[in-house]
Amino acid sequence: GEEEDDDFEGALSADAPVVKEQTTDDVAMDQGLGDVGMPEDLPDLLPNLGPEAAEGAPEPLLPESNSWAVSGGEDGTLRLWNLEDTSCIRIIEGHQSPVSALVVDWDDMLALSGGGRKFDGGEALGGCGDGSLQVWDLTTGEAKSSVAGAHPGGVWAVDVDWVRQHAATGGDISFKVWNMKDWSCLQRVEGHPGGIMCLSVDWEDFESLRVLVGAGAMGADDRNLRLWHMKGKKPEAVPLAGSRDVLAHMCAAWTDEVALTSGWDATLRLWSIDKCLVTRALPVAFGRVRSMAADLGKQRVLCGSSAGALHLLDLEGDEVGELGKLEGHVGPVTA
Repeated sequence: GEEEDDDFEGALSADAPVVKEQTTDDVAMDQGLGDVGMPEDLPDLLPNLGPEAAEGAPEPLLPESNSWAVSGGEDGTLRLWNLEDTSCIRIIEGHQSPVSALVVDWDDMLALSGGGRKFDGGEALGGCGDGSLQVWDLTTGEAKSSVAGAHPGGVWAVDVDWVRQHAATGGDISFKVWNMKDWSCLQRVEGHPGGIMCLSVDWEDFESLRVLVGAGAMGADDRNLRLWHMKGKKPEAVPLAGSRDVLAHMCAAWTDEVALTSGWDATLRLWSIDKCLVTRALPVAFGRVRSMAADLGKQRVLCGSSAGALHLLDLEGDEVGELGKLEGHVGPVTA
C-alpha cells in the first residue's frame, strides 16, 4: 500500500476524496427505512438531554430519553430511535446507496456513516457504492460534513476516536486512518483479501495502535480476522480464524482484551484479543447477523438481521437469550 507518516500527520494523497460542507437543505427529512447502531450502555445508556424547558423557552429538538439507538438502511437513510417506547424520532437522508457502516458519539449526539452498495448474488464485495463518509448532528438532523470517494468500492466499516478526531474506515482490500478536522488521509494499509467488512481500533494506546479487522468470505481459508500492529514504518498483521462466511461486524473492549464478532454463519464469537483465541461460540436463531452493537460489560448485544428486525440479546447464560425485538425495517439491517 501507500507509505504514510508514522505519526499520522501525512498530507492528502493524490487520489484524496473531496470534502464538502453541507447545509440543512442537503438533508431531507422523510419517511424511510433504517439499520443498526447503538449506544454502549443499554438500557441506562445516555445522560438525559437536559431539564424540561423553562416557560417561554423553545421546544427541545428531541424528546427526553435515557435510551437511544441509531440505525442505517439499504435505502440510504438513518433512523434515530427512542428505545424506551421503540418510536422512531428522526429519519435522515443523505447517502445515494445503502448505509453500510455507522458509529455514534452519544455525548455530543454526532454520527459518522459510510455508504456501501447492496449485496447481490451472494457476493461479499464488488461493484461500486457511493463510497462516501457523512458526519451528522443527530439533534438537528443536519449534515456537518461529507467526504466523497473515501473508498471506491464502498465504505463497509468505521471506528472513531471522537476526542482526538481520528477515524478509521475500511472498504475493498484497504483500511485508512483519517484526521477528521480536515479529512486528510494519515495512513492507508492494504492486503486484506476478501474485502474489509468491519474493524475496531485500540485508540487508547495510540503510540502502538492496534486494529482488529474482519473481511468477507475467504473460501477454504477461514482466517478472515486479522490483528494489525501499526507501530513502525510497516504495519504487521496476525491472521486469526474468524469465520468461513462473511464476518460482518465486531465490537471490542480493548482495556479488557475482549472482542465480539458476528457474521453470516449465524454465530457470535467472544475473543480473547491478547491470546488470539475464541472463548465462546454462540449460535443465534434468526440467521445471518448483518450488523451489531454491544455492551460487553453487561453482555448485551443488539443485532440486525436479513429480515429487517433488530434483536436485543443477552449473552450471560450458556445460550443466547432474546430480550426484545424491534421491527419496522424493510430489507436487511446493515449498519
